[in-house]
Amino acid sequence: MGALGHYLETEGLATTQISLIYEHTAAIRPPRALWVPFELGRPLGVPNDPEFQKRVLKMTLDLLAESSGPVLASYPENAPEVSGPENAWVCPITLAPPPSEKVQDDLLSQVLSEIGELAPWYDLGQRRRGRTLYGVSGLTIDECARFLTSLTAADQPAGVTTVPVAVTAGHSFGETLKRASEDLFAWYTEAAAAQPGEAYPTRQALEDWFWGETAAGRLKLDLARHRTDHPDPLVRRVIERNLVPWTQIHRLETMN
Repeated sequence: MGALGHYLETEGLATTQISLIYEHTAAIRPPRALWVPFELGRPLGVPNDPEFQKRVLKMTLDLLAESSGPVLASYPENAPEVSGPENAWVCPITLAPPPSEKVQDDLLSQVLSEIGELAPWYDLGQRRRGRTLYGVSGLTIDECARFLTSLTAADQPAGVTTVPVAVTAGHSFGETLKRASEDLFAWYTEAAAAQPGEAYPTRQALEDWFWGETAAGRLKLDLARHRTDHPDPLVRRVIERNLVPWTQIHRLETMN
């Protein structure tokens, strides 16, 4: 939609849009866009709340008052919570609390322990769905964890831009970082969603669980905080724009 907006504007038609993924819209730089912190697939919030939806639409249309852009505004409200089974989701297993910065050396072992506990649930979910979003990096889930953890080590020079060929699998360092990061999140959330019962988690519930309650989430936050000085511009861009979603960026400010 952002690219289409650029084309329509050249023809003299003012455009505005709603964005669900801040990072993508910031990269495309459409003429006018309103980013909303809602679940994917729900650009107006929750169903059956016309007053809330009208407020979202009004703020989107108000951007047309801007004579030129790019303009990327943020919607100031979270979507109302949906009552019923959807809000009853909990992770099917209880993981140990993520390690604090004082015991950061134990981070890899705790991530690998989480992977071991979640593996049966991931396998169950894949059998049920018949598909998975995990696998874009070409690495096993353990390799993803080891690769990302190696970049957070205190003795790892920020200028290191190469990793073994077996890890990069033909991709650049920055591409490998992005793909391994995406794979780790996809694997964890697909495993957590494969719980028994009728309740299915919202995207926000899965994100809050991953970033707030897992060592893997702590790993990615730690990487985002400590490796923004990397000399490779692609790596810096991945760390700054792709590693932590906009809805979870506040966690960087509260880390120990």
